[in-house]
Amino acid sequence: MNTERGTVERWQHSKAEIRSIEMGAGKATTEVIADRWPTVFDRLRDQGQIDDRQHDSAIWLATLRVAAGLEPRQTSSYSPLGHGGEDISDDQAERRALFNKVVRALGSDAQPVLDAIEGQYAPKDLSAVQQGLTALTIFLKA
Repeated sequence: MNTERGTVERWQHSKAEIRSIEMGAGKATTEVIADRWPTVFDRLRDQGQIDDRQHDSAIWLATLRVAAGLEPRQTSSYSPLGHGGEDISDDQAERRALFNKVVRALGSDAQPVLDAIEGQYAPKDLSAVQQGLTALTIFLKA
């Protein structure tokens, strides 16, 4: 079934909310339908299943992953280097080294968090994700 808000299936695991956005500086505003929970970590926090520190740690790791050039690709690449065959920048290499350091430090606790970042979260994984986020939060405090 399709409605003006999208399919029922689209919203069965998310919550839609209406937001007003400005079309440009000094321009008219329009209302859009947006996902209240852009990440699984937003949903888990809003449902009281993780706390704010765990949420912020998860978002930090997800952001670091993207900055390190490790985000999932939409298309395949046969290049052994970066996405377009170019070398990665020094900044990106530093971020990749930091990401790898964090993942190594977390050990097996990292995998459930990484799976959730990659969109492979299921409710049965909740305790493992909570444990991984607790370990990540402790690591970041040290």
